[in-house]
Amino acid sequence: MSRPLETYAFTSQTKKSSALRRSPSPEPMQQYTPPPSSPGICFEPRRGPEPVQARRFYVEVVAERFPDLPLNGLSDFEVYHLAIAEVDSERTLDDVRRIAGDRWRWFVEECGGIRKAQQIWEEYMNEEVEPTGRKPEPGDPYVDILPIPGTSYSLRFWPGSLTWAEYCMDFVEDTNHQGMVAVNVPAGYKVWAIPDPDHSPWLFPTCTQLESLERSYGIPPEKIIAGEEKYLLRDGLVCSLVYEDREVLRFQVPKRQGANPVEEDVAEIPVTRLTGGSF
Repeated sequence: MSRPLETYAFTSQTKKSSALRRSPSPEPMQQYTPPPSSPGICFEPRRGPEPVQARRFYVEVVAERFPDLPLNGLSDFEVYHLAIAEVDSERTLDDVRRIAGDRWRWFVEECGGIRKAQQIWEEYMNEEVEPTGRKPEPGDPYVDILPIPGTSYSLRFWPGSLTWAEYCMDFVEDTNHQGMVAVNVPAGYKVWAIPDPDHSPWLFPTCTQLESLERSYGIPPEKIIAGEEKYLLRDGLVCSLVYEDREVLRFQVPKRQGANPVEEDVAEIPVTRLTGGSF
């Protein structure tokens, strides 16, 4: 489905939105060879949230990121760019709004006038999107937890885009005073995709190390916002969690009915993906 503005993906820590549909580059397994076994621990599939209006989604993101910023009077273009922008010690909110203003003026010129530019953004923000990667709130009914034996860590799973058969996973740590807290990938842990013709026939016929969404876009681990790192997996994928060179556990990503990856040029619902931190 063609659109005047191809804005399918959301990221707050990458400048290359064109890469958002690509899976992390596979790396041949060199040191770890998993023993043959069953697909491992399985979960009951959860369909997950329904698609939401893009405007509503981005407004919610802006409200979470900038609770003191009045939302009244913000244009659709400003809302979008405030949602995806990184704000830190080197880039303030005023800097982001100035950059957004510069980009808006350029976009108006490209469209041949402000009326056409506003129409394009209004149409996009009225569409429905499937957010993928947004960290779940406490008590989210779509979350599954898989404890990592002998540690205070667990793997947390929650559904992403059904259209693209995406399931999200991150690490959480059980703290005595705060409960489960999201953390970035702890040192020494790796996630491998295991070939399984019954559950993931599209996977390369070799074990593949998976990178987190943030690292796959070239963000150094030390630059990833604390607690924001996550993996973007496929429904039905069989994975092995490895600590150094030892398999800790094996699991299968839930497989939802109707979760079938589609070709990008026939996708009907834009997918909105979140990573942790820049425009």
